[in-house]
Amino acid sequence: MATEQQKKDAIHESGHAVIAKLFDDDFEVKSITLSPNIYAAHTDTTDWRGGIHLKPKLKTLQTPTLENKDKLIISMWGGLAAQNIFIKGHDNIRNNLNTYLAKPNLLDLNGFIGDWELTSEYITEQTQIREISYDKYRLGFLDFTFNYLLLDKVWETTESLSELVLNSQNLTVTQKEIEYHYRNTGFTKYLYKNKTCILNKRYKVSVYKKLIYYLKSILQ
Repeated sequence: MATEQQKKDAIHESGHAVIAKLFDDDFEVKSITLSPNIYAAHTDTTDWRGGIHLKPKLKTLQTPTLENKDKLIISMWGGLAAQNIFIKGHDNIRNNLNTYLAKPNLLDLNGFIGDWELTSEYITEQTQIREISYDKYRLGFLDFTFNYLLLDKVWETTESLSELVLNSQNLTVTQKEIEYHYRNTGFTKYLYKNKTCILNKRYKVSVYKKLIYYLKSILQ
Protein backbone atom coordinates (compact mmCIF):
# COMPACT_ATOMS: atom_id res chain seq x y z
CA MET A 1 0.00 0.00 0.00
CA ALA A 2 1.49 3.34 -1.09
CA THR A 3 1.96 6.04 1.52
CA GLU A 4 0.83 9.64 0.99
CA GLN A 5 4.48 10.64 0.53
CA GLN A 6 4.94 8.02 -2.17
CA LYS A 7 1.74 9.14 -3.90
CA LYS A 8 2.88 12.76 -3.84
CA ASP A 9 6.30 11.92 -5.21
CA ALA A 10 4.80 9.75 -7.96
CA ILE A 11 2.48 12.62 -8.89
CA HIS A 12 5.44 15.02 -8.86
CA GLU A 13 7.46 12.91 -11.30
CA SER A 14 4.39 12.23 -13.46
CA GLY A 15 3.79 15.97 -13.70
CA HIS A 16 7.26 16.35 -15.20
CA ALA A 17 6.55 13.55 -17.68
CA VAL A 18 3.13 14.72 -18.83
CA ILE A 19 4.44 18.22 -19.53
CA ALA A 20 7.50 16.82 -21.29
CA LYS A 21 5.14 14.89 -23.57
CA LEU A 22 3.67 18.22 -24.66
CA PHE A 23 7.20 19.18 -25.69
CA ASP A 24 8.10 15.87 -27.34
CA ASP A 25 9.57 17.68 -30.34
CA ASP A 26 12.34 18.79 -27.98
CA PHE A 27 12.58 16.19 -25.19
CA GLU A 28 11.83 12.56 -24.43
CA VAL A 29 11.22 10.84 -21.11
CA LYS A 30 13.43 7.77 -20.80
CA SER A 31 12.14 6.59 -17.41
CA ILE A 32 10.45 7.51 -14.13
CA THR A 33 11.60 5.98 -10.86
CA LEU A 34 11.07 6.30 -7.13
CA SER A 35 13.61 5.24 -4.53
CA PRO A 36 12.25 2.11 -2.80
CA ASN A 37 14.56 2.51 0.22
CA ILE A 38 13.90 6.08 1.37
CA TYR A 39 10.27 5.52 2.38
CA ALA A 40 11.02 2.55 4.60
CA ALA A 41 13.73 4.42 6.47
CA HIS A 42 12.66 8.02 6.87
CA THR A 43 11.17 11.03 5.10
CA ASP A 44 14.17 13.32 5.16
CA THR A 45 13.43 15.69 2.26
CA THR A 46 17.13 16.29 1.62
CA ASP A 47 17.44 12.71 0.38
CA TRP A 48 16.71 11.51 -3.12
CA ARG A 49 13.18 10.08 -3.31
CA GLY A 50 12.76 9.71 -7.05
CA GLY A 51 13.40 11.23 -10.40
CA ILE A 52 12.70 11.44 -14.09
CA HIS A 53 15.21 10.84 -16.85
CA LEU A 54 14.41 13.65 -19.28
CA LYS A 55 16.64 13.64 -22.35
CA PRO A 56 16.83 16.45 -24.94
CA LYS A 57 16.43 15.43 -28.58
CA LEU A 58 19.67 15.63 -30.58
CA LYS A 59 18.83 18.94 -32.29
CA THR A 60 17.78 20.47 -28.98
CA LEU A 61 20.99 19.29 -27.34
CA GLN A 62 23.26 20.57 -30.13
CA THR A 63 21.67 23.98 -30.69
CA PRO A 64 19.41 24.85 -27.74
CA THR A 65 17.22 27.90 -28.29
CA LEU A 66 15.62 30.24 -25.79
CA GLU A 67 12.33 28.47 -26.46
CA ASN A 68 13.91 25.07 -25.75
CA LYS A 69 15.19 26.38 -22.43
CA ASP A 70 11.82 27.88 -21.60
CA LYS A 71 10.21 24.49 -22.23
CA LEU A 72 12.77 22.78 -20.02
CA ILE A 73 11.96 25.20 -17.19
CA ILE A 74 8.25 24.47 -17.58
CA SER A 75 8.90 20.71 -17.65
CA MET A 76 11.00 20.91 -14.50
CA TRP A 77 8.47 23.02 -12.60
CA GLY A 78 5.71 20.66 -13.70
CA GLY A 79 6.53 18.47 -10.71
CA LEU A 80 5.90 21.31 -8.29
CA ALA A 81 2.64 22.20 -10.02
CA ALA A 82 1.42 18.59 -10.07
CA GLN A 83 2.14 17.94 -6.39
CA ASN A 84 0.26 21.10 -5.41
CA ILE A 85 -2.79 20.12 -7.44
CA PHE A 86 -2.64 16.73 -5.71
CA ILE A 87 -2.21 18.19 -2.21
CA LYS A 88 -4.51 21.20 -2.40
CA GLY A 89 -7.10 19.81 -4.79
CA HIS A 90 -7.97 20.49 -8.40
CA ASP A 91 -10.76 22.99 -7.65
CA ASN A 92 -8.76 24.80 -4.96
CA ILE A 93 -5.86 25.46 -7.33
CA ARG A 94 -8.15 26.43 -10.21
CA ASN A 95 -10.20 28.85 -8.12
CA ASN A 96 -7.20 30.41 -6.38
CA LEU A 97 -4.54 30.15 -9.07
CA ASN A 98 -3.85 33.88 -9.31
CA THR A 99 -3.23 34.00 -5.56
CA TYR A 100 -0.77 31.09 -5.71
CA LEU A 101 1.06 32.61 -8.66
CA ALA A 102 1.40 35.95 -6.91
CA LYS A 103 2.36 34.34 -3.58
CA PRO A 104 4.22 31.11 -4.35
CA ASN A 105 5.18 30.79 -0.67
CA LEU A 106 1.62 29.48 -0.24
CA LEU A 107 2.52 26.48 -2.41
CA ASP A 108 3.96 23.25 -1.08
CA LEU A 109 7.65 23.45 -2.08
CA ASN A 110 8.70 19.96 -1.01
CA GLY A 111 10.71 18.63 -3.93
CA PHE A 112 11.20 22.11 -5.37
CA ILE A 113 14.85 22.79 -4.59
CA GLY A 114 16.32 20.24 -7.01
CA ASP A 115 14.16 21.45 -9.87
CA TRP A 116 15.12 25.04 -9.09
CA GLU A 117 18.82 24.25 -9.17
CA LEU A 118 18.48 22.50 -12.54
CA THR A 119 16.80 25.48 -14.17
CA SER A 120 18.09 28.54 -12.27
CA GLU A 121 20.70 29.46 -14.91
CA TYR A 122 18.12 29.24 -17.66
CA ILE A 123 15.69 31.38 -15.66
CA THR A 124 18.36 34.06 -15.17
CA GLU A 125 19.17 33.95 -18.88
CA GLN A 126 15.52 34.22 -19.89
CA THR A 127 14.83 37.22 -17.66
CA GLN A 128 17.94 39.07 -18.86
CA ILE A 129 17.32 38.54 -22.57
CA ARG A 130 13.59 39.20 -22.33
CA GLU A 131 14.31 42.21 -20.09
CA ILE A 132 11.64 41.29 -17.57
CA SER A 133 11.72 40.68 -13.84
CA TYR A 134 12.00 37.22 -12.34
CA ASP A 135 8.56 37.60 -10.76
CA LYS A 136 6.94 38.45 -14.09
CA TYR A 137 8.66 35.59 -15.85
CA ARG A 138 7.82 33.11 -13.09
CA LEU A 139 4.17 34.13 -13.20
CA GLY A 140 4.09 33.49 -16.93
CA PHE A 141 5.60 30.02 -17.00
CA LEU A 142 3.84 28.85 -13.84
CA ASP A 143 0.52 30.08 -15.23
CA PHE A 144 1.09 28.02 -18.39
CA THR A 145 2.22 24.99 -16.37
CA PHE A 146 -0.70 24.96 -13.95
CA ASN A 147 -3.34 25.63 -16.60
CA TYR A 148 -2.04 22.77 -18.76
CA LEU A 149 -2.08 20.31 -15.86
CA LEU A 150 -5.55 21.48 -14.82
CA LEU A 151 -7.03 20.31 -18.13
CA ASP A 152 -9.22 17.34 -17.21
CA LYS A 153 -7.61 14.80 -19.56
CA VAL A 154 -4.10 15.96 -18.68
CA TRP A 155 -4.71 15.66 -14.96
CA GLU A 156 -6.44 12.31 -15.38
CA THR A 157 -3.33 11.08 -17.21
CA THR A 158 -1.00 12.51 -14.56
CA GLU A 159 -2.88 10.57 -11.88
CA SER A 160 -3.02 7.33 -13.85
CA LEU A 161 0.68 7.57 -14.75
CA SER A 162 1.55 8.03 -11.07
CA GLU A 163 -0.44 4.88 -10.27
CA LEU A 164 1.48 3.03 -12.98
CA VAL A 165 4.73 4.07 -11.29
CA LEU A 166 3.53 3.04 -7.82
CA ASN A 167 2.36 -0.36 -9.06
CA SER A 168 5.43 -1.07 -11.16
CA GLN A 169 8.26 -3.44 -10.35
CA ASN A 170 10.98 -1.61 -8.40
CA LEU A 171 8.89 1.58 -8.63
CA THR A 172 10.26 2.20 -12.12
CA VAL A 173 8.62 2.60 -15.53
CA THR A 174 10.45 2.72 -18.85
CA GLN A 175 9.93 4.98 -21.85
CA LYS A 176 8.17 2.15 -23.68
CA GLU A 177 5.77 1.61 -20.78
CA ILE A 178 5.06 5.34 -20.49
CA GLU A 179 4.33 5.73 -24.20
CA TYR A 180 2.12 2.64 -24.20
CA HIS A 181 0.19 4.07 -21.25
CA TYR A 182 -0.33 7.36 -23.09
CA ARG A 183 -1.69 5.55 -26.17
CA ASN A 184 -3.77 3.09 -24.17
CA THR A 185 -5.52 5.84 -22.19
CA GLY A 186 -6.15 7.99 -25.27
CA PHE A 187 -3.81 10.71 -24.03
CA THR A 188 -1.58 10.67 -27.12
CA LYS A 189 -4.53 11.18 -29.44
CA TYR A 190 -5.99 13.87 -27.17
CA LEU A 191 -2.69 15.70 -26.99
CA TYR A 192 -2.03 15.84 -30.74
CA LYS A 193 -5.62 16.89 -31.36
CA ASN A 194 -5.29 19.81 -28.93
CA LYS A 195 -1.56 20.50 -29.04
CA THR A 196 -1.68 23.53 -31.33
CA CYS A 197 -4.27 25.25 -29.17
CA ILE A 198 -2.36 24.49 -25.96
CA LEU A 199 1.04 25.58 -27.29
CA ASN A 200 -0.33 28.73 -28.93
CA LYS A 201 -0.99 30.14 -25.48
CA ARG A 202 2.77 30.62 -25.07
CA TYR A 203 4.53 29.72 -28.32
CA LYS A 204 4.06 30.32 -32.02
CA VAL A 205 3.24 27.07 -33.84
CA SER A 206 4.24 26.89 -37.50
CA VAL A 207 1.86 25.73 -40.20
CA TYR A 208 4.13 22.72 -40.74
CA LYS A 209 3.88 21.72 -37.08
CA LYS A 210 0.12 22.20 -37.09
CA LEU A 211 -0.15 19.79 -40.01
CA ILE A 212 2.10 17.24 -38.31
CA TYR A 213 0.04 17.34 -35.11
CA TYR A 214 -3.18 16.98 -37.08
CA LEU A 215 -1.88 13.95 -38.98
CA LYS A 216 -0.59 12.34 -35.79
CA SER A 217 -3.96 12.80 -34.10
CA ILE A 218 -5.61 10.92 -36.98
CA LEU A 219 -3.05 8.09 -36.97
CA GLN A 220 -3.33 7.35 -33.24
